[in-house]
Amino acid sequence: MIKNMSIILSEHFRLTEFTTSLVAVTRRIDNTPPLSAVGNLQQLCLHVLEPLRAHLGHAVRINSGYRSPRLNAAVGGVKTSDHTRGCAADIFPDFITFLRHHIAQIEN
Repeated sequence: MIKNMSIILSEHFRLTEFTTSLVAVTRRIDNTPPLSAVGNLQQLCLHVLEPLRAHLGHAVRINSGYRSPRLNAAVGGVKTSDHTRGCAADIFPDFITFLRHHIAQIEN
């Protein structure tokens, strides 16, 4: 198990972004991923999320990343969820960065 959640997965993503969960905190659920899930998260970042970020031209934020089996059950996830293996992330665009970028383009 990994105990250092500040591990850098890729240029713009850190492990803590994928493991932080309000449900886990409030219900005292350990959401520490095994090494295999960390490796999967790194591949997800390198091959999916970083290219997506580059295509969009701005940051994306992680809403839900790795989920321990206990956390996954607590949030109503299916038992076979890719989140439990570190192979999925629910994301949303960073709209503030997006707006600043496009306003700057308009002003120029």
